[in-house]
Amino acid sequence: MTAFDSCWIYLLAPHFCRVKICKYFTTTILLFISVACFSQNQNLKFEHIGTAEGLSQITVNCIIQDNQGFMWIGTRDGLNKYDGYKFTTYRYDPADKNTISSNFIQDIAKDKEGNLWMATLNGINKYDIKLNLFTRYLHNSNNQNSISSNNTNKLVFDSNDNLWIGTEGGGLDFFDIKKNKFTHYMHTNPGANSIGDNNVRTIFEDSGDNLWIGTLSAGLEYFNKKANTFSTFKHFQSDQGTISANDVTCIFEDKKHHIWAGTRGAGLNLFDPLTRKFKHYKHDDKNAHSIVGNNILSLNEDDDGNLWVGVENAGLSILDEQTGQFSNYRHDDFDRYSLSDNSIYTIYGDRLGNMWLGAFSGGINLFKGTNKSFNYYAHNSSPNSLSNNFVLGFCEDASHNIWIGTDGGGVDKFNPNSGTFTHFKKDSVNKNSISGNYVVVVNHDDAGNLWMGTWADGISILNAKTHRFSYLKHDPANPNSLSGNNIYAITFTSDKKTWISTFFAGMDMYDKETNTFKQYKFDANDPQSLSSDMVFCIMEDRRKNLWVGTTGGGLDLLDRNTGKFTRFLHHDNGNSISDNTVQDIFEDHNGDLWLSTFDGLNLFNPKTRRFKVFGKKDGLPGDIVYSVKEDNNKNLWISTNNGISEYDPLTNDFKNYTTEDGLQGGEFKPHSGLKASDGSLYFGGVNGFNSFSPGQILKSRGFSPLIITGFDLFNKPIAITKNNNQLSSLKEDISYTKAVSLSYKQSVFSLEFTALDFASPRKKSYAYILEGFDRDWNYVGNRNTALYTNIPPGNYTFKMKYQNPAGLWSSASSGLQLTIVPPFWLTWWFEALASIFVIGSVLGWFRMRIQLIKSQKLIVEKEVEERTLSLAKKTIEERESRRAAEKAFKKAENANKALANIAFIQAHEIRKPLASIMGLINVIRVC
Repeated sequence: MTAFDSCWIYLLAPHFCRVKICKYFTTTILLFISVACFSQNQNLKFEHIGTAEGLSQITVNCIIQDNQGFMWIGTRDGLNKYDGYKFTTYRYDPADKNTISSNFIQDIAKDKEGNLWMATLNGINKYDIKLNLFTRYLHNSNNQNSISSNNTNKLVFDSNDNLWIGTEGGGLDFFDIKKNKFTHYMHTNPGANSIGDNNVRTIFEDSGDNLWIGTLSAGLEYFNKKANTFSTFKHFQSDQGTISANDVTCIFEDKKHHIWAGTRGAGLNLFDPLTRKFKHYKHDDKNAHSIVGNNILSLNEDDDGNLWVGVENAGLSILDEQTGQFSNYRHDDFDRYSLSDNSIYTIYGDRLGNMWLGAFSGGINLFKGTNKSFNYYAHNSSPNSLSNNFVLGFCEDASHNIWIGTDGGGVDKFNPNSGTFTHFKKDSVNKNSISGNYVVVVNHDDAGNLWMGTWADGISILNAKTHRFSYLKHDPANPNSLSGNNIYAITFTSDKKTWISTFFAGMDMYDKETNTFKQYKFDANDPQSLSSDMVFCIMEDRRKNLWVGTTGGGLDLLDRNTGKFTRFLHHDNGNSISDNTVQDIFEDHNGDLWLSTFDGLNLFNPKTRRFKVFGKKDGLPGDIVYSVKEDNNKNLWISTNNGISEYDPLTNDFKNYTTEDGLQGGEFKPHSGLKASDGSLYFGGVNGFNSFSPGQILKSRGFSPLIITGFDLFNKPIAITKNNNQLSSLKEDISYTKAVSLSYKQSVFSLEFTALDFASPRKKSYAYILEGFDRDWNYVGNRNTALYTNIPPGNYTFKMKYQNPAGLWSSASSGLQLTIVPPFWLTWWFEALASIFVIGSVLGWFRMRIQLIKSQKLIVEKEVEERTLSLAKKTIEERESRRAAEKAFKKAENANKALANIAFIQAHEIRKPLASIMGLINVIRVC
């Protein structure tokens, strides 16, 4: 449907809400006013969590947070545990009596021990959260003390930790857990002191310990537990002070102790305990601020005290009790952040202020508490929404309206107080409409006239007094006309001149008095000409200098007296601008310039003419910078291609915000930023725009519990077992376990851990250490697992910590005491026994050796004695023998001497004849 169609629908349909538009009309229709059929001042940005993320089924009946911080979701196909990263699903198993009794979960409640109880289509179940075991409580027709019906709708623990159960057909049950006994409260006879209907839809205990019961057909029941009596509040058509219908679907008490009751078909009721009357809130087609529908399914309250109402087939209504008006939200095919489904079965607020909405066919819709800091506006099917999601520029007028240029939707006038949009679009029939719908820049002059620069259609000027448009366009036949129709910037300077940047046609100075343009263009032969004909932005500083940001030509400074430009281009000397594409120029309170480029943020000192560059390495979320604004605390806010960053010049710290904080998207648009007169900041991007008050941004909400969620051995989870002697087993769930022992053969394991902050799971950074093994902390970014291999036997402590979105690190959490049990031959007892054995063996050997030495000594001594005796005897014998030998020797010697004398004498006698013979022989030889 076109804007023109919307206008005629508005004029012809009296039930639409109207705003005063007469001042925006002249002889022809000037404005196209769009007013919502349902109030939706700003888009609530919901994150959708469904089966693609691991949820077991898309129909979500109930949601609750346990004592540790895990979220539990009941569906029609199982119970789900969610830690922000993954789901664990629990389903019925007919072969295992310790599983849940039915996959159709109607409600979840929590007792004082932290155990969870589930109402299902087949009885109720207690889940021991430490042992991961279910205990079933089923109807037994032979046991009067059993539950009255297996079809259960609602569970509530009262202040004494007793359980109340609403059943289908079995009335109200009271379960005394200690006695394991059910007491039944069922409808008997009309008028009797009994519950009015056996079909109990809902139960609620108020702050006074009173029990309120919603029934299918008997209205609202008040049960006095002390007196054991029921009081009934039923609808009577003749009495407008009674409850609006007898089918009561949900009950809630707000922080002001007001009792609210939702009905099927008759809207919402507020109970006044003094008058015992009900105030009705019903949908009214003629009132855009009425509740969105009359079939109420769920109720809850956010941290700000606003009542959230889930409606069947109509969406969500949020009541501001101060104004008594509802803001209404529905699924919108044009808004990917809208509700996933229009039937909201349950609403739950967690400890951090996040709101969880369970839908009939849309899974979970998560509205993050941090998103409340950033108002988000986008185009959707409502006629009272932003006309186009590509937001290119902002301007604030004297009445504090915000004018928004869009890429294809014309110009929108936005009233921040009412949240309403007025659309200005090109109309070929209406000659007094804006010249084009692709509006790149909006600005106003001193007279309050609005100048709207378009792509391809020149400039449209809306006169503040006549509310008529005039136009400035390029005329090829007129060299003194606007140099081009692609307008990127319009700047009004102190000398009453108007400076216009074009893309592809340079820069113009417009003189209103003469209605002429002076053109500045790039000249390749003149180094003092404009450096590029593609001009992004123009800014006059406090010193009356005119700065020009270009594409490809860097930064230019114009000397208006000479018409010459000084160029500041990128070069590699380390003191130049980081990039030659300058998308925005901002002057801070010190007179320094901040330049948004395609390669970082540049701080430029005009006096020293030196640049300082900031990029991702310094903490910026992205190197492509689009716009810079300064808040009232002198902090800078920078839009980039990856979110918005807050920069503190005193500490040089960057704090980054992403879509998880409620931003319209990661990518923003060039020079699409505004600081409004009230200090609010506006930044436009590719999915609409954000507005926010910097002083109200949630800096930090402290730290969430940091819990070990998984422990795997060789990629398989460790099981819970009752065998206390078995290693590598858990006695209770790992999130409750303080110590684990593993065999030396099981020294390859992984740990998974999570900080249970669902607002920004991907913005946390983790670190861990295994004391006794790691020398220092392991910083692993947003990875939440730790893997260890071949850990030697010993005792260790696993610790972890995380950095929250505010950039602060939590204290170290002692997550687990870990023991790697050594093999028996390395155990102390084995070593002790071995030592004893060795020492004993040595001592035994030593003793044996001593005994052996002693024995050998005795033997030796005996042998010595024997040999001594033998030797003595032998010595005597030898002495006697020697004496005899000596005597024999003397005899022989004497004999020898005598014989020698005889021989001598004989020899002498013989010698004489021999000598005579020899002489004779010699004589013969001579002869």
